[in-house]
Amino acid sequence: MIKLSQLSKLSALYLVGILLYFPQAASAAGRCPLIVSDPIITPVNQPSPELSIDGIYRYINQNGITRLRELLSNLPEHFNKNFVFVEETGGVGRSSLEYPRIVQFGADARLLINVSSDPADPTYNLLDMAHMNSASGEWEFAQLNFNTNPVSLRRNPTSCQECHGVPARPLWGSYLDWPGVIGDNPLPGPQAESLTVAEANRLNALKAGLGNQDRFHGLIFPRSDFRPGRPQTLQGHAYNIALTVSNQTIGLASAESIYIRLKKSPYYTLLREELLLLGQYGGRDLSNEEKQRIANLIASLGGNGNNIQALFKVLGLDFNHEMSLSTLPGEQPNLRWNAGSGSLDGMVYFLILEELARNDFAVESILRSTPKGSSIYGIFSCPDLGSTVSDLVTFRMLHGYRFKGINQQRLHEIFYPQDIITRTHGIFDLPKTRLVEYLRRGISRVEDLDSVRERL
Repeated sequence: MIKLSQLSKLSALYLVGILLYFPQAASAAGRCPLIVSDPIITPVNQPSPELSIDGIYRYINQNGITRLRELLSNLPEHFNKNFVFVEETGGVGRSSLEYPRIVQFGADARLLINVSSDPADPTYNLLDMAHMNSASGEWEFAQLNFNTNPVSLRRNPTSCQECHGVPARPLWGSYLDWPGVIGDNPLPGPQAESLTVAEANRLNALKAGLGNQDRFHGLIFPRSDFRPGRPQTLQGHAYNIALTVSNQTIGLASAESIYIRLKKSPYYTLLREELLLLGQYGGRDLSNEEKQRIANLIASLGGNGNNIQALFKVLGLDFNHEMSLSTLPGEQPNLRWNAGSGSLDGMVYFLILEELARNDFAVESILRSTPKGSSIYGIFSCPDLGSTVSDLVTFRMLHGYRFKGINQQRLHEIFYPQDIITRTHGIFDLPKTRLVEYLRRGISRVEDLDSVRERL
């Protein structure tokens, strides 16, 4: 899969693009739901092929597909409406402005694909895939080889681990900093999305069909032309800024992956309160005695410390690796990986809180009796929607996690909630005092863990 280059892209054309840049205006979110539980759409059945590694491979064999072009021609429409281009890659394959690599993430990023468009590239007939298995929570990586007949499949090749780590997970730039990706402002560090003159010209040429039609033919480009100083946009989105959409969808899928795997620990249910207190609230409101109790819990499970990293470790996950989607193994982790309007760890804590509210009436009562507030504490794309923090939770679960694939795409064509993953818009801030006080009462003791061990 992709290894984003860390090299600078500054050149004369890039500098011209910067001079032409002006801040982007947020696209309209589209039609707001009537109530927070309004799905807006009526779900339909997913088209073939099933968007998983097994589903794609089965589709290839059942339909006698031998060329990569044939497979790309038969991907669902929503998959061809969600894509970005990589101009510089440090991976095995080639990539350039003339022949960028194509990254397609679909409407929900549960399946990511990466393919070369350069006919001279040794990896030209290889298709890299990453699939988030919703049962196990694991990211499964695979490579389809169209040089062989029949097409062959390699699962979890060791080459993927060099960039994606162990366990492998997506590698993608943090919001406003996507080194090597077309549309990333070339100045170092986080910058607003904007195409340079050269990038806009190349995308317009690809849109006009002046590119490798064995690779670009299936992509559904936006109707309007690409312009220097403006972001790459997508077709079929009420909010259509490509790189922002990529981060939000990859962030949602990655958060769900982490959450599912946390739940596989037999000690997860006992430690949900500790996850929120140490993670979301940083343990700042805990007494020394409470911190020591948490340290004793972690020590009882073979760990050391009383921070979120130590807690994740005894639950089976490496916090630094899981939360830093923009860094390679061995690099300094970026623990504030930004999905567009919120960090990845905040999205995981949201899922834990939502589950806790479903299973603990006291938590649900706290959220339901806390007004949602206004301004940034509400739903800024639909400020009149909902009245309580519980409403915000319902809204985000519905629009972030219920719909998949074609149904998510159909929803986004009508309404795209730009703040769907924001962690600070009231979900945790407004009920903090009462919620923290309640969570503190739920800190487990070593004896509680011993009772779980007896049942295992």
